[in-house]
Amino acid sequence: MGLRVVRARIGKTFAEIDREGAVLATEPSKIVDPSWGMWEDGIYCAALIADVIAKRSDLRAMIGGELEWLYKQVNLPVSVDIGRIGEQVDEYFSKYRIVERRTVDGLRVVFKDRSWVMFRPSGTEPKTRIYCEARDELRLSELVEAARNLVERLARPAISMR
Repeated sequence: MGLRVVRARIGKTFAEIDREGAVLATEPSKIVDPSWGMWEDGIYCAALIADVIAKRSDLRAMIGGELEWLYKQVNLPVSVDIGRIGEQVDEYFSKYRIVERRTVDGLRVVFKDRSWVMFRPSGTEPKTRIYCEARDELRLSELVEAARNLVERLARPAISMR
């Protein structure tokens, strides 16, 4: 559609809006429209998005034609270095054909079918968050389970060989 996506760390949307001249910025918990103001306003943004979709038949058709995506988030009560996850992610997800890795604010691995899994350390707690999206329950479950196994394996303490 001729748009350009810029990814930034969570919590840095205001800096990116100014630097990139963005028309909209989002995070999982907020949406900012700089023409309205540099603050979060979920109700305003929901109305803005609904208004744009209502006025554009091409957007309505695109939305109506998409398959449903399923989403799951898991919070594990362990801290794991994202670099260590990155070293082993190919092994744990080899059968899903990784096509892209994104390292903005964690590690997001995108697969050929456009499903994805993301590992992100919590910024406020000793937790590792796993986010995942897929088009069917089986794939979603498989990806979440592989991600959980990887995090739990890396979180285990080393065994002493005395």
